[in-house]
Amino acid sequence: MTAVVSTDALQQALEAQLAKMPADPALQSARRDAFSRFVALGLPTTRDEAWHYTRLDPSQTTDLALASVGDIGEPASSLTIPGLAAPSLTFAGGRAWSSEQQTAGPVTIGTLATLGDRREPAGLVEPQSAQALAALNAALAPDGGLIEISAGTHVAEPLYCLFAATPGQSQSRLLVRLAENAKLKLVIHHAGRPTEPGWNNLVVDVQQGAGSSLSVYRLNELGADYQQTEQMTVRIAANGKFHLATADLGAGLSRNDVCIQLNGAGADAQLDGLFVANQGQHLDNRVLLDHAASNTTSWQRFRGIGNHRGRGIFNGKVLVREGTKGVDAQQTSNNLLLAERCEIDTKPELEIYADDVKCSHGATVGKLDDDQLYYLRSRGIHRAEARRLLIQAFAISVVERFSIEAVAQQVGRALDNQLTAAMREEGT
Repeated sequence: MTAVVSTDALQQALEAQLAKMPADPALQSARRDAFSRFVALGLPTTRDEAWHYTRLDPSQTTDLALASVGDIGEPASSLTIPGLAAPSLTFAGGRAWSSEQQTAGPVTIGTLATLGDRREPAGLVEPQSAQALAALNAALAPDGGLIEISAGTHVAEPLYCLFAATPGQSQSRLLVRLAENAKLKLVIHHAGRPTEPGWNNLVVDVQQGAGSSLSVYRLNELGADYQQTEQMTVRIAANGKFHLATADLGAGLSRNDVCIQLNGAGADAQLDGLFVANQGQHLDNRVLLDHAASNTTSWQRFRGIGNHRGRGIFNGKVLVREGTKGVDAQQTSNNLLLAERCEIDTKPELEIYADDVKCSHGATVGKLDDDQLYYLRSRGIHRAEARRLLIQAFAISVVERFSIEAVAQQVGRALDNQLTAAMREEGT
């Protein structure tokens, strides 16, 4: 069963988008096909295995009118991370613009609307768990951003993508292309607190050439009334290296689908994740590591914290395809419950069709250690501060994986804000 969606309003939105586009029959046809596919699929529901823990409310997502850039409630400059250069790409209302557009040379940064022949119907390649949302994105995204790094190019400074929250429905899109032996660090930052309901549905499509290296640092510190769904697909060629450090420290509802395909020998993927679900927050992370080639490696390390009526989910799956060998895949999910009325669901999975592999997974859910808490309090530390110190110690292993100092500091501040709110709810 699928959720009821107001397709008439979405159809009108599609026609309005097509009217604004250049006369490109192939692209317009692709958008219409994507919209038809979304209508056929409908919004995912808890009856879908991949969405068992998360329900999307049409009135809070697809029923919202498409946002516009003018709807930003605060200047985008006020949302940026201190210590980083200005965003290379800024997104609002599904639209993108670049502060340093480059269309020639080893580094390309720009919007699909301004890059002419580089325009493509992105979002049509979908993570297995989020086809409907990716199809809707392909139909309605008004524009997108493109980052393209030429072969052998090592970009010294990180590139920064800011996604500013706006009221209404935003369909955002980002393409990242690394050629052979290219190297890049990329920051994805979701920020903003609109005074009216909003939903951003983002598709990130990454393609890595042989020997390339990409580190993505993702931070979500959206307002508690905002909803975020994100589908990231990464394809890694032989000897390619991919690292994702992600922290969900905001939003009322956040659903992250990450699908990584290891397509060549020597490909490696490392994922480090942290989420803190306070009262009313629902934070869902679903990861698929697809080992499609022999001699590939992956590691997932996620840590979750739940507090008063907050709910967090981690569903990590490792798929080892038939005929592969020498696969090494490790997965851990450690979780901390701070109150009785909170929930964390963790579901690590292994699906293995080969023999010569080394794969493992593990999950823990527990509370703060009473002995450690007593030790700190016996040395004159207030109970609330003692709890904060222990929680920070639990989270620090992920925070340290944000190797850009300015980003790590921002993650630390956002974590501290979440813990302050948690302590306030608890009354300590």
